[in-house]
Amino acid sequence: MQQENGLFTNAEIVQQVNVSAATCHRRTQRLFDEGYIKDVRAMVDPKRLGFGTLVILG
Repeated sequence: MQQENGLFTNAEIVQQVNVSAATCHRRTQRLFDEGYIKDVRAMVDPKRLGFGTLVILG
């Protein structure tokens, strides 16, 4: 699996790693709970929103 694609469904992961859906969900949730996965993000296309530039400051 690729880090670039955060859109995998639980069903798609199950097919690739060959475990039950419940096991996959539990393991994925544990990765979030223990901080291995911090978050899942979406990349917004500013041109589709009518903006020439998108700036995010933290």
